[in-house]
Amino acid sequence: MLRSTFFCLQLLWLLPLQAFQVDEVDIHGSLSQSYLKTHGHEFLIPGSQDGALDYTELTLNAHKQFDRWNIGVQGLSRDFGREGDFELRLDWGHVEYNALDALSLRFGRVKLPFGLYAEYRDVDMARTEIFLPQTFLPEDYRGGAVAYDGLGVAGDIALGETQLLQYHLFWGTNSIKDDFFLNFLTQDIYESSTAIAAGALFPGSSAFPGLSQDQAVLDTKSLRGGQVVWTYEPWLWRLGYNFLHYIGHFPLMAYDLKNFGGVGTPSVVLDERGLELDIMWHILSTDLVLGEWFLRAETMLRYNDYTQGDLFMDRFAGPGGVTSNLANGDELWSWYFSAQRQIFDNTGIYARFGKSMMTKETPRAASTNQLSELSVGVRYDFNQHVLGKLQAFHYWDYRGALDQATNQDKSWGMLLARVTVHF
Repeated sequence: MLRSTFFCLQLLWLLPLQAFQVDEVDIHGSLSQSYLKTHGHEFLIPGSQDGALDYTELTLNAHKQFDRWNIGVQGLSRDFGREGDFELRLDWGHVEYNALDALSLRFGRVKLPFGLYAEYRDVDMARTEIFLPQTFLPEDYRGGAVAYDGLGVAGDIALGETQLLQYHLFWGTNSIKDDFFLNFLTQDIYESSTAIAAGALFPGSSAFPGLSQDQAVLDTKSLRGGQVVWTYEPWLWRLGYNFLHYIGHFPLMAYDLKNFGGVGTPSVVLDERGLELDIMWHILSTDLVLGEWFLRAETMLRYNDYTQGDLFMDRFAGPGGVTSNLANGDELWSWYFSAQRQIFDNTGIYARFGKSMMTKETPRAASTNQLSELSVGVRYDFNQHVLGKLQAFHYWDYRGALDQATNQDKSWGMLLARVTVHF
């Protein structure tokens, strides 16, 4: 696999790469290969403490415009630790009808507005970083955050000569996998049977039966929301607000949801109606060009409620067994600030600091879940088709924010390097 990847990179380097057209259809693509080295925690990719090359992405997109219609589609093939398998998938694809500048309709799998930058996360050449803020846009949640399946209404409204208001409202569902909300450790549990202390939750029972991963099915899921962005053009200043509301229902009466906060034995739902996740996001964003600097900041509040069924988080109560605590949801606050500068025509640098923390957690952990992130990076464009990036991270204030089984340190780091060829 590695040999084939480097062969493709070398081949694309030698080809006279350029965007091309077939029957007036614009075609673009990119191929990137990354190297990941971590210390203290195997972040996203198992084996990354020894260095890993298991991060390869290939995108190919096509776009055609005629009259008032726009049609676009992108395929993605990805190897990303335990998530990718190089299977070619539809990343996004939609049809847009532009009735007016202030009104267009979008149908299909449409890019999801989540802050000001999520819609560009698959366009490596559009940013200096490799990873966007992991306290804000986690890379392992990319599959659920890249697009929605449904209907969107969008438009641009001029407010005089110097101001512009853009909006995007949407309704539909989400293409996330059913195990999207389960971390790797929890998914592993499905490969073997699980059991909890006799009678802890089921009086008179001897064990809690194991559940296969095939049973972990969301029978309904919906997503709706919108974005409004105001631009003051003389300052190149933008302000944005996002709202998203996701509802997903698990029909199982007993279900392993350890990653929702359980420590030790798995958590279960004790209600014939199953468990309904009701998640809302509120996001405020801003960016500004100030001389040679590009500054940006975003903050997010996420409310996660279990509105149907009782979720019990099982915790060890010492040698005596397991205690059961009812959980009805949590609240996460996340934010980051970034400063970027182009120091030469082909070289850009940036620095970023961010933080996420649980401001409400049920059942309450011994200490608040939180994670701090400091990242710096550099981008170098070898030519108009090939670019290289180097990004270094340092994380601290870890308090259970990630999988404890693979992260025993409260301070750890990551080095990420990438080469991307695009046309």
